[in-house]
Formats: sequence, structure tokens, C-alpha cells
Amino acid sequence: MRTRLIAVTLALLTTAALPTSIAKAQVADPWARLRGSRSSGLHLVLSSPSGQLRTARQASELRWVFDRPVIALGDIARQPIANVHVSPALPGKLRWASTRVLVLTPTVRAKRSTSYTATLRWPQLRPSVTNFDTPRVSCQLFGTSDDWAHAQKTSEVLVTCTQPVDGRDLALHTAIAFAPRPSDAEAADAEGERRRARQLAAQTVRLALTRTARCPGVDERRVCHWLAVRGPVPLSADGSIKFADGIASREGPLPSLNLADASVSTPDLPLVLSTGCRADCNPEAGPPITIQGDYPENALVGKVTVRDLTSGKAIVKAIGSGVESVIPV
Repeated sequence: MRTRLIAVTLALLTTAALPTSIAKAQVADPWARLRGSRSSGLHLVLSSPSGQLRTARQASELRWVFDRPVIALGDIARQPIANVHVSPALPGKLRWASTRVLVLTPTVRAKRSTSYTATLRWPQLRPSVTNFDTPRVSCQLFGTSDDWAHAQKTSEVLVTCTQPVDGRDLALHTAIAFAPRPSDAEAADAEGERRRARQLAAQTVRLALTRTARCPGVDERRVCHWLAVRGPVPLSADGSIKFADGIASREGPLPSLNLADASVSTPDLPLVLSTGCRADCNPEAGPPITIQGDYPENALVGKVTVRDLTSGKAIVKAIGSGVESVIPV
């Protein structure tokens, strides 16, 4: 027992005799590691938003996240003292979201189609520069005019955009590529598919602005641009509306980028077989074709396949000006 008491006494005396520097190290400031030092370096782990924004909501806050606390917990409610500059000017209020997250909340809406640069200057930190672009122009098909179903020269498409644009500039960046709608037999034919691809490239038509007004129907808050097809709409065709990059917004300098295409379909050519062959037609070619409706003559150029209900034989008719078997009503 005496030996154990002596060992404990020696241990206590040894601890008491430790150097003062070592004792101080054992009770070091617990916040020193969190605050960091100039030698270790302060860093930003996140600066947002950045890049091309998809929605305006993404520009509702600007955030800088440090890799460690830079203020005391009790200072979060105080007004931040930070050097933040946004160009073009974007007024806002600074606040601390936590001991290491600084937030700028704009008091005005950021302009659309605009490139912004946000710079943060903070002690122990190199200036942080972040660039972001607010959403650009995006356009979509709203509908077609009533005359579209009859392939008239006044056929129009209604286009609406997410930002105010000049309708004439929109028309310059919009075109429709028409391709004849294939029959079931043609759809399974690889050569027919390649042929339609060539036809698609050859039948691209431009559009012209006719008017700009509120969109019809229930969504009257949106603005629509009536774009007319320059010439008659081809029948029995599928159209792909192409919006080219570069449509300018009236609100910002950045042009549109990567716009999605839209699709339209023209009506099928309504044909009715006559009851018999007239004296001036070829009986082997089948009865003449009667076209129902008043359609532009050059919209009827092409070929139409008609199946004889009695024999089941397919009859291919040439459609176009000067063909005797075509009888416009």
C-alpha cells in the first residue's frame, strides 16, 4: 500500500512541474481552429448563382459560403460589413444566414437576358468574382390560325415568347420545314425515309409578321405574334418550326440561345373518287379524282395513292397543274 501511495504522489508532482508553455497549450482557445489563421488561408466553398440561369428565381439571392466561421454566433443579426459589388447595378440587402454564409437579397428584379458580375472582397481572401446570365428569350408555338386547316395563303402560326421581343426580329429567326406525311408503306421504306429527309431540307419556308396582340382564349395576359407563311401551306405534310438562336430581348442585351423546335401538321388532301371514268380519261389509271374544297393550285403538287375498294388495287395519281385527272371543285 505504501508503495502505491508513493507512486501516485510522484505522478502528481511531475504534472505540477510541467512547463508553463505546455500547460497553456492544453487550455488553448477552442475557437482558434475554427477562425483559422492567415497561414492556413480562408477559402470560399460556394459562390452562387453562376453560369446560365434557367429561371428568374435563381437570381433572387446571391450567396457566398466560407469554409469556416468568419463571425461570432452573436453577430449574425448585425449588419454585415462586406465589400460586395454587382455589375450592372443590382441593389440589395446584405445579411448573415449563418456564421459562414453571406447573403445578398436584391430589392429589385434582375433584368432578364443580362450578364451580371458579382465581386466579393473580404480580409484574408482573394477577391471572388462570379458571373451569371439571367434567363434568355424562349419562344413556343401557341397555335395556328383557322385558315391553316384549309391551307390558304393567309395561314399563320401564333408564337409567344417569355420576354418582350420585336415581332419582326422573331419572324427573321423563325422558319418552317415541311415534309410530306408518309403513307404506311413509305414509313417502312428506308429509301423513302432518305427521300423525305431531302424533301424536308428543300421545303423550308420563311415567315412574315402580320400583327402582335394579346393571345386569344383564356391566356390573354400573354402576347402573341402572328407569323404568316409566305405562300400556301402544303397539304398532307408535317412541319417543324425552327427558332434560330439570336432573338433579341427588349429587356436585356443577351440574345436567345438553344431554343426548342415546335411541330405542326397540315390537313390531308380530301379526295373523292368519281363514280365512273369519263371519255377523256384512261380506264386503266382508274377513275378521276375530285378535290373537295378551294385549295391553292401549287399546294396540290405531288402524288396521291388511292386504293380501289372493289379490286384492292393501289392507284397512284399525279397531282399538279395541267393534270387532267384533277378536277378542282
